[in-house]
Amino acid sequence: IALKVKESGFSGISIIVANPVDIITRAYRDASGFSDQKVIGSGTVLDTARLQFAIAKRAKVSPNSVQAYVMGE
Repeated sequence: IALKVKESGFSGISIIVANPVDIITRAYRDASGFSDQKVIGSGTVLDTARLQFAIAKRAKVSPNSVQAYVMGE
């Protein structure tokens, strides 16, 4: 994918949302040749949202009322 994106002439910022995000982000950056400023990994944002949703479902409350964060892979 990275090579096709580069070959297309894309000059924007790529945001990687996949697990394991750190490894895939690095591989994408290396394969594309884009700078660190042009490739961003979502970090634990997606995992945090999943955790908050799971807690909210179990507690039968709105996910907006749950404050929980995932740290690390």
